[in-house]
Amino acid sequence: MSATGRRSKPFTLVPRLAAVPPQRPSSGFTLLEVMVVVVIVGLLAGFSALALNQASERPLRSESERFADWLQMVTDSALLQGVAYGLAEQQGEWQLLVYYRGQWWPAAQPEPFQWRQPVVLSFHSDRAGLAVQPEQGDSEPVVALLPSGQLQPAGYFQLDFQQRDSRWRVGLTAGSATAPSAVTFSAQPMALSP
Repeated sequence: MSATGRRSKPFTLVPRLAAVPPQRPSSGFTLLEVMVVVVIVGLLAGFSALALNQASERPLRSESERFADWLQMVTDSALLQGVAYGLAEQQGEWQLLVYYRGQWWPAAQPEPFQWRQPVVLSFHSDRAGLAVQPEQGDSEPVVALLPSGQLQPAGYFQLDFQQRDSRWRVGLTAGSATAPSAVTFSAQPMALSP
């Protein structure tokens, strides 16, 4: 109360503000939120494209490695059994031939290599500089794996195969300075030529 006996208004340090109507929450997104979502979607799209590219290459890689393993098995069989094997392509599979009494005959063992996926094949010899294209139904082998561990014709040969947008090479290397009678096989990816 005041000295005059009237009631006075309580003293406040904060001035009273005029009544402000309550604000509704804003609808929509801020620019920052939109940019974060765009970055996340871009990263996910990039990762999925990378995964799809690797997935399309996987079957061809598997086939090339399987073929290199098969060639290594044939080479080991030639060394262990003392038999000359030849490789000839017949009707989409690599037929194994055996040299017996001056002629090449189809081998009963090991089984011929069959592709699980359709591929386009080309066989090259770096030593000769020429592409060797096996004739359909030809009974002469393109390459002979001798029981001495040598490859005939001698040198480096490569088998290129392609499927859709992937290309792989299986290389056959005969001999080196350290192991002149060794035949080694390798499978590696190649860049597609335009």
